[in-house]
Amino acid sequence: MNNYTITCTVQDPTVAALIATAISHETLKCDAPATITLTTITPQGRPATLTGDATQIGQAAETLAHMQEQALLTAPQVARMLQISERKLQDLRYEKKGPEHLTIGTLVRYPKTGVEKWINQQANN
Repeated sequence: MNNYTITCTVQDPTVAALIATAISHETLKCDAPATITLTTITPQGRPATLTGDATQIGQAAETLAHMQEQALLTAPQVARMLQISERKLQDLRYEKKGPEHLTIGTLVRYPKTGVEKWINQQANN
């Protein structure tokens, strides 16, 4: 039986988690020995490479998905997501019309899930 090598590079951690889960399930289902290498970007914006067998990659995918759900975004990241200026985002925050945010000392962070929820609400209005 051949030992397969699967390599995948994905920018979006959510997509990376989905791909890793799918590869993991298919490899386990086929009982095909494989070494899987998956490279993605962490919620903090740093590259991360996961390497292992199907079980290890499946577990890492779950962790990656959880990290992505819990991600805190900066104002520049949110402004880019919304395709607006940072100033407009700041105005929305002051008017209490923008996405959910946290203030930690002088830092302002946006929970990714809160931004996604706000986007969906805007789309439905």
